Amino acid sequence: APVRTQDGRVIGAVLVFKDVTDTQEQKRRLAHSANHDALTGLPNRFAFGRALAEAQRLVGTEQRSHALCFIDLDRFKPVNDSAGHAAGVALLQKVAQASRRNCRSNDFAARIGGDEFVLLLADCPLAKAHRVASKVVEAVAGIDFAWNGASYRIGASVGIAMVSGDPECDPLAAADAACYSAKAAGRGRVCVAAA
Repeated sequence: APVRTQDGRVIGAVLVFKDVTDTQEQKRRLAHSANHDALTGLPNRFAFGRALAEAQRLVGTEQRSHALCFIDLDRFKPVNDSAGHAAGVALLQKVAQASRRNCRSNDFAARIGGDEFVLLLADCPLAKAHRVASKVVEAVAGIDFAWNGASYRIGASVGIAMVSGDPECDPLAAADAACYSAKAAGRGRVCVAAA
């Protein structure tokens, strides 16, 4: 604000500064928590929904090819039930790390609930998606998880669906159905959704 003399001449100014660092950091933390799973640090279902919608748009407008992998853990419930919630959280974190390590840097990994994860594989044909999913199945099966002196082994079943530009198609539902086919076929495997 200007500082004026009695006759109206400006002889100075008053400036007020406010440090908004804390406010900006709080906004950043809120935005992060709104889009990320608190247990694993991966993007959550909400963030995945936006990424999937964008992938569907790109398939429809740019003729790109994206694949969606739905991952459901095998034998996770007994770990959670017998070793407790803290053990379940630690194991989910290991699965999240294994999933991220076994996909490409431009792929989108998310935890969408419970023991369910998804991988949105950008510009990825079906054969390549199958290889990525198989690596994730192997990585999860290779997790040697010990808690309070007990050792646990889990696995993963994966369903794959190609992302369509058709808004009527639901690749998540198709990949989920393929995942349950993988479970029905003996678990620890990858199944592809019917075209």
